[in-house]
Amino acid sequence: MAVPISNVARRVVFTASGTGPYAFTFEILAETDIAVYNNTTLLTLTTDYTVTINANGTGSITLVATPTAGTITIVGARTIERTSDFTTGGDLFATTLNDELDSLTIFIQQNAEDVSRSITAPVTDPTTIDMELPGKDDRKGKVLAFNATSGNPEAGPEIADVSTLSAITADIGVLADIEDGTDATDAIQTVAGISSNVTTVAGISGNVTSVAGVASLITSDFVSDINLVATTDFISDINALATSDFVSDLNAVEAIKANVTTVAGVSGNVTTVAGISSNVTTVAGVSSNVTTVAGISSDVTAVAGDATDIGTVSTNIANVNTVAGVSSNVTTVAGSISNVNTVASNISNVNSFANVYRIGSSDPTSSLDEGDLFYNSTDNVLRFYDGSAWVTVDAGNDIKSKVSSNDTTAGFLNGKLVASTNITLTENNDGGNETLGIAVNPGTTLVQKSSDTGSAYIPSGTTAQRDGSPAAGYLRFNSTTGQAEIYTGSAWSAVGVGPGTIVQVVNATYNTQTSSTSTSYADTGLTASITPSSTSNKVLVLFSQAGCHKSGGNTHGRLKLLRDSTDLYEPDNYYGWTNSTSNAGVATISGCYLDSPSSSSSVTYKTQFNNGDGAGTVYVQILSGTSTITLMEVVA
Repeated sequence: MAVPISNVARRVVFTASGTGPYAFTFEILAETDIAVYNNTTLLTLTTDYTVTINANGTGSITLVATPTAGTITIVGARTIERTSDFTTGGDLFATTLNDELDSLTIFIQQNAEDVSRSITAPVTDPTTIDMELPGKDDRKGKVLAFNATSGNPEAGPEIADVSTLSAITADIGVLADIEDGTDATDAIQTVAGISSNVTTVAGISGNVTSVAGVASLITSDFVSDINLVATTDFISDINALATSDFVSDLNAVEAIKANVTTVAGVSGNVTTVAGISSNVTTVAGVSSNVTTVAGISSDVTAVAGDATDIGTVSTNIANVNTVAGVSSNVTTVAGSISNVNTVASNISNVNSFANVYRIGSSDPTSSLDEGDLFYNSTDNVLRFYDGSAWVTVDAGNDIKSKVSSNDTTAGFLNGKLVASTNITLTENNDGGNETLGIAVNPGTTLVQKSSDTGSAYIPSGTTAQRDGSPAAGYLRFNSTTGQAEIYTGSAWSAVGVGPGTIVQVVNATYNTQTSSTSTSYADTGLTASITPSSTSNKVLVLFSQAGCHKSGGNTHGRLKLLRDSTDLYEPDNYYGWTNSTSNAGVATISGCYLDSPSSSSSVTYKTQFNNGDGAGTVYVQILSGTSTITLMEVVA
């Protein structure tokens, strides 16, 4: 893209504010001719921003996300390279020359922009000026300086020294003020004149510090007092008292001065205690017990209030000891107190059961009521009282029973059970280990029904749930096919359906244009699947292949029908043939085929086509014509 290149700086800086757009007025030839910075971070084209180029070569950038506060800088960054090469006698186009000249101008402007941000000497400097920096090792860690004579760059003082000097500029200023008389004329020279005194004070700097710490105490009165005590006699007395023992005693008294004051206030009590010193000694010997009792004073008070109860317990201490011996049992009963309460509230029933059910080594002879139970621990048998004698409960005894509480007459089981219509009850092993047989009368068939006027229930399930080894005459409802079916002895057959009956229909369509230039067969896209209900049934396949066409070559199309991967038949193996390259179409090819899949599993039928001679192109469903396929299961 050739455009005029304006005389403008190839850099613009904005205050970051939203995603833009941020416009630039210098011309570019491609999106990659600029670099974009958010503060000092170089952004990436497409990932961080997009570029819009106007017809005149200027443009703008739009950020993908809101930028960090600060600046957005757009600068020319076209890669400096030459991609064209003019040859002698070759083409020389204006557009190519314009592109090359535009690139050269942009390169020059980019360099000028870079140079404008560099350190340069004024144009009026001597021609002998040399602005080259000192070598790396010469300038490391130093400030940049300029030679006092030539003005050329050179390595200056160490940066560390400059930093140190900068840190004490205020102190240097103070000294300068003192020296030049701003604060006190010639103060530094005055101090220099008494340097020996300064040295003496420096030697006792510790004492000076101590005195400075108590400066507030050093008043004229304090000095006067010092003069009074600083006599020979006073100092002698002080020396006599200032022994280590005396000072130690004074320190001890000082530590307990508060206690001394307290004792002085109760001097009368001290005298009284002195009169009973032996008792005090006794109490001191059991001080730990006194402390313990003091800690449970409230308990002592409580015990004193229960003195009567304690006396009662004391007189019954034997019973208390007995209960203590079975404390675990007491704990167990306490844990089941709700059960204890339940028994207590039903004690009459408990007593009644105790009268009805008894245990012993011999049968009871008194308090006998019909229905009483007794377990004889000698014979290890359970007996009941029938009103006149104890009868052993045992499987070997004939025991009469009643059908319900309304039954007034007890009887044996074979007399209580009554056979209904078509049912026979048979008592077996009469007199021995008797059993009672229940059988349906021969020739009788029982089928559950919904009601007397409703329907009979027959088994129902999917094709996969059929009996594994059926017998002829088995009848069921097939929930997969939605029909009742019967096993003929060799196969399942729909009930009420004779040979030639259609029991299942599946239909499918396809209308996507499909083409081929190969002689290899490929799917047309037309397909359908069906699951026969019996392996003996057949499948009638009807299909209509729309949009059969050939173009652009001397060739023809071929069409065939398949079951899964098995070829069945070829309805047309030369459609569209013209013996020329002219286009030709046959619109629709229809087919009808009766297949015997011999399967009760899912089978798939489909059509395939190819380019007979591999020339030009053959089509099916051209212009999105709709093809159809219909599968019908036919009872054999």
